[in-house]
Amino acid sequence: MDKDDRVQLNVRVRPGARKALKALAALRGQGQSEVLEEMIEEALQKALVEAADEIKRQGRRVIP
Repeated sequence: MDKDDRVQLNVRVRPGARKALKALAALRGQGQSEVLEEMIEEALQKALVEAADEIKRQGRRVIP
């Protein structure tokens, strides 16, 4: 990936989302529970969709 291809998305992170990211990283590092890992990934995906919807409501453009 070139530097030009990278994009930074600054959104407000819900308090639980940061903890979920840390928990997911810990699970991956330890090779633990795939079911819990999938649940966390689904929750994070939902949070990203909600953030994109909020950006659109503010009249800004979202580039996938």
